[in-house]
Amino acid sequence: MRHASRLTASLCALFVFASAAPSEASFWDRDDKEKKDETSQEELDRISLASILLKDGHPDRAASVLAEVDLDAEGVDKARYHMLYGLIHSKAGASPAARASFEEAIRAGIDDPMVHVFLAQACFGVQDFLCTIDAIEDAGDVSKSFPGIYRLEASSLWRLDKKAEAYEAFGRGIASFPDDAELLRHRVLLLVDMGLYQEAVEQGGAYLSRGEVTPDDFAVIAEAFIKSKQYEEAIRILEKARLLHPGEQHVVVQLGRAYLESGHTLTAARLFREASRKNQALVLDAAELFRRGGRAVQALHLNARVVDQRSKIRQRLGLLIELGRFERAAALEDRLVRLELLDEDEVRYALAYAFFKIGRFDDAERHLKKIRHAALFQSATDLRKAMAACRASGWGCL
Repeated sequence: MRHASRLTASLCALFVFASAAPSEASFWDRDDKEKKDETSQEELDRISLASILLKDGHPDRAASVLAEVDLDAEGVDKARYHMLYGLIHSKAGASPAARASFEEAIRAGIDDPMVHVFLAQACFGVQDFLCTIDAIEDAGDVSKSFPGIYRLEASSLWRLDKKAEAYEAFGRGIASFPDDAELLRHRVLLLVDMGLYQEAVEQGGAYLSRGEVTPDDFAVIAEAFIKSKQYEEAIRILEKARLLHPGEQHVVVQLGRAYLESGHTLTAARLFREASRKNQALVLDAAELFRRGGRAVQALHLNARVVDQRSKIRQRLGLLIELGRFERAAALEDRLVRLELLDEDEVRYALAYAFFKIGRFDDAERHLKKIRHAALFQSATDLRKAMAACRASGWGCL
């Protein structure tokens, strides 16, 4: 199906974690103490002004001020200059540039351990997981102040296929921050990835029993079970989520996917039909699932609601042929031409087959001779033989 859960990548995704704000706050707190005696903007040098602008949420203006700094001037705090540029790049999501700036700040002799925390984030952003772990170690005790750093460490170990060490890192984080939902949730995902499904079920159940669990929490953990082919457990989780959050359409779609993967095609079709009432993009998939489930009539009714005309007519042609409504299928020729769908050999062959079934052999041949796809060439040949036999019999094949 096209509509994979928006949370599928959570098993091993790069975290957009919440520790950046408290990390920067710690940096700014130290900065304020150093500048507490300065009282007017006129007395601040460019680097200090850039620091204030960045702290107040103006990274572009801060970058403009830093661009005017003469690094060759006497007394310029190069370490602080590079640190601020690193933060500016981080806010812009430019991890490679942020990493380079933080490394420059370290080479320039910065004495703030927070630079290593920021460097860990930047290294993770460029998927250099060894660098991430090294930077966390260099940060020392300050790294233990943020749950996001534990998540970075554990995730980096996970991505390096050091799953046992990753599990231990999650455990340390949870011991320090027992209420951090991300640590708890991703440890469950790691258990699934390790194949420890029973433990994942137990920890996942404990996590989902928390009062503040969101629909996305249910969906992330259920997706882990879907990916590990533990469909019954995924369905149980998603049915509970659907009961608690009936208006969440992505939960309904994911539940449909779980049923589909477990072989319950019609149940999946009904769930997609339900979701399609609010999400028009799902109508085509719902119709296709009803077709797969042997309910072509219901599929044809749903097909009438499909907005995209190319997708609609392509699917409609197949459904009409499946239902044996060959006259109606052949009547789609003008629309197929107008929508340029006959450029697809599969569609052209289906139309030729409809003409064959209603005895219009010349029209069938007109389309068959334009088929070039190797996989369909033999089918076209077989259809020609069938038409020749029908002509030779003198009785036709109707």
